[in-house]
Amino acid sequence: MTTRQKFLIGLIALVVLGYFGFYVGITPHGTATRAQGELQQAAEAALANAGIDWVSVTMDGQKAVLGGTAPSSEAIDTAREAVLHAEWAGGLVGGGVTFVDVSGLRNSESRVLPIASPYTWSADLADDRLVTLRGYAPDEASRALIVARAMELFPRGVVDEMQLARGAASMDWPDVALAAVESLALLDQGTVSASDESFDVTGQTEKANNLATIEELFGKSPEGYNVTLTLKVNEPSASVIPAEPEVLAATPEAANECQSALNILINDNTINFRSSSAVILDNSLTVLSDLAATLRRCQNFTIEIAGHTDATGDDQLNLQLSQQRAQSVLTFLGANGVPVSRITAHGYGEAQPVASNQTRIGRATNRRIEFTVIE
Repeated sequence: MTTRQKFLIGLIALVVLGYFGFYVGITPHGTATRAQGELQQAAEAALANAGIDWVSVTMDGQKAVLGGTAPSSEAIDTAREAVLHAEWAGGLVGGGVTFVDVSGLRNSESRVLPIASPYTWSADLADDRLVTLRGYAPDEASRALIVARAMELFPRGVVDEMQLARGAASMDWPDVALAAVESLALLDQGTVSASDESFDVTGQTEKANNLATIEELFGKSPEGYNVTLTLKVNEPSASVIPAEPEVLAATPEAANECQSALNILINDNTINFRSSSAVILDNSLTVLSDLAATLRRCQNFTIEIAGHTDATGDDQLNLQLSQQRAQSVLTFLGANGVPVSRITAHGYGEAQPVASNQTRIGRATNRRIEFTVIE
């Protein structure tokens, strides 16, 4: 008998011994009944430790049978791995779970969505810059993308009342919806209403050049969609331009005053850029003008403009993008009368998050511009 044959015979013997031992009572934990019970407890504990609360587990010998509704395919894989390595070495010889049956699990992502006809959708911009999204979205990914973009453009608030349904005119529907949300950001008041392949945009703005930008947004719309623009340009109301406030002296009290004023402006507003770009959107020009007025008062202090991104994508590209966005803000300020000799722009990329990058809200929060007064 060759050495290879001896090895194979020995391995088969070990497998048989492990299998026999589990069922007749020579497992590491005593009798088969006790072993199965403790194996189930170990599986339940492993799931709990992994934060998985949507699944149930029962043991059939060394086979674990999972039940429940999983939030995603990835969640199923995570639960399977947690149970498979819950106790002992695993496998027939080690006495652990040999197989995890997930055939009884339901995946919420794969549930059949209802068909909506007509396929309606709307976005309404209120006077307080609050946006409400209603109607249908074709899938959760498209819905999350639309909400995330709206949150970037309308930091005052986004109300999501969308439902998931099939029936969109084409797979390009989310692109048109995103263009609609971006068009609203260029209006003072407005509404987008859609039915099947038709999108109607109505609203008003005080900036005539915004109309051309909106036309450009929809000019790139996929073939087969009809977009109707009913837009009005309102002349800005006449107002008395206030005198330029006095420049603050370089005192600790004045530094605190400058920092507080900058924080209020940034916390109440968001400086928005084109996606994956350092181009500032027109809807951010008002807050940038207010920041410029504040910084003209605070020109006796050294100030840092910090750019931050979320953790999506390559970290080096995010670092470059954050630097470019901070520099774009500095360039705007310099062009609007702010002495920039004591202002620096610095990009930190994704290195300093202030919220979780695991949620769309957290990612939107992490994409930001900050101002720090250095005495």
